[in-house]
Amino acid sequence: VRVAFFNLGTLEVSRDTLQTGVSEDSTNVDEFYVFLEKGRGAKLGLDVAALPDGSLQVTAVGRGLVQEWNHLSSCTSSVRVGDRMMQVNSAFGNSDSLLEECRKKSSLMIRFRRANPDSTPCTIHQ
Repeated sequence: VRVAFFNLGTLEVSRDTLQTGVSEDSTNVDEFYVFLEKGRGAKLGLDVAALPDGSLQVTAVGRGLVQEWNHLSSCTSSVRVGDRMMQVNSAFGNSDSLLEECRKKSSLMIRFRRANPDSTPCTIHQ
């Protein structure tokens, strides 16, 4: 499986090969929305991998708007490694479209999907 890796913090793009098997039990999938306003020069702070289904899987959460969101949000709506970005504003089904929307728009409504929401521990931020 050919997977593209993208860093939404600096928008660097690199390509690598990764074997990935995403298995989701439809009864144990959680979806949530993240709402962000990007100011001039603001970074999302996400590393993502493009998956064959057109979504983007979060591979790292670094310094940026998403990390700030996580500090202010509940465990159920904080973005974690392994979450999949399914939609950004009206774009969905194509990883290139999701990336383009993240790069160009200042207002972002991002729909994430988390498989097995109970399996990933959540850290409460003080």
